[in-house]
Amino acid sequence: RAFMSLLAMVCDVNVELGNNLSLAKDSRSFAALLMMSSGKSLESVPFCDFISTEDERESFQSRLLGADAGMDDPVGTCRATLSDTMRNPVNVEIFYVKIATQDADYRYFLGIREFTETIPEMRSFEPKRRKRKEALANKGSPSNSEHVRLETKELPQVLGISQT
Repeated sequence: RAFMSLLAMVCDVNVELGNNLSLAKDSRSFAALLMMSSGKSLESVPFCDFISTEDERESFQSRLLGADAGMDDPVGTCRATLSDTMRNPVNVEIFYVKIATQDADYRYFLGIREFTETIPEMRSFEPKRRKRKEALANKGSPSNSEHVRLETKELPQVLGISQT
């Protein structure tokens, strides 16, 4: 199953769902994503029980079950908000592959990865950028926002470089 290897490369968690969208096997990595530490098996638990809102549950079910008759859409992605054990939202992107089995049922293989709308790394640089801007303003150096035009002969003086 090459698609499982691909899902494993790009996702935090892989789970397999049965025809009724319940977990076909226990998944410790899925339990860890939702901060579940009880050791209780997740096998046979409906996946939709972990989705936060009714609208998202219905959307997820219709996306996976809606094309069963003709297998029109056997692969796809969607976003959902899961709830961890403390009812905190966990925003995820879900990649799915739908496979027909020999007994005319389906298996759903999900790759799940957590996502955020903002880029956290950019927020961590903002205080440093602000401090650097304040330091430059205190030294009398022009800031980027002032759009000061410097003549070539003024540049060494602004940079504090002596000309000899």
